[in-house]
Amino acid sequence: MIDNFEIIGKLLTFESEDDYYFVQILMRSKDNPDLGSNNRLIKNYAIKSIKDLIKSKSEIITLCNTFRARAYIHLTKRSFKAVALLMMKGLVDRISSNQCSEIKRCFNSASGEYNSHNNKTWVVDVDNTDITEVDNIIQYIDSNCLPIGIKCQTIIKTLNGFHIITAPFNVDQFRMKYCGIDIHKNNPTNLYTPCL
Repeated sequence: MIDNFEIIGKLLTFESEDDYYFVQILMRSKDNPDLGSNNRLIKNYAIKSIKDLIKSKSEIITLCNTFRARAYIHLTKRSFKAVALLMMKGLVDRISSNQCSEIKRCFNSASGEYNSHNNKTWVVDVDNTDITEVDNIIQYIDSNCLPIGIKCQTIIKTLNGFHIITAPFNVDQFRMKYCGIDIHKNNPTNLYTPCL
């Protein structure tokens, strides 16, 4: 079981009523072989405050445990207004493509697709449980990848290793040493995973 609620709660900032963080509870076929597809959405949340996160925690954990699902959170803050504009575009696209039954997915699609220009966080996905290696990667990013300086915000535990949450940096410089490590520029990280 991996519970990252406390460490992630410390990263969240809310500067206006337009801010939210997008949480999804997903069943994955690798955890549920009978699922028949890659993912199945159980529920999503628009977390508007730390109080929202705390209030939702019990339900998120219960749903994850019940459905053998994982909870993920996008650490790049979302904007209700910007996502609403993306939803309008998605709505028009679905109507013009005669896919009206897909309209209900507009919020999820727009929230997942949204990419802030101001508040970007990246996920460096390290499939290694050696914390010394993680420390070496962080030191390399800070010392060798422009802009030089501290970019790591925190380290999140995953089932297979760690997610290093960082500010953006020069990926080409990173790949000179770590070409086999994935960097996700608009992906979520692990909020909660039950015993699978």
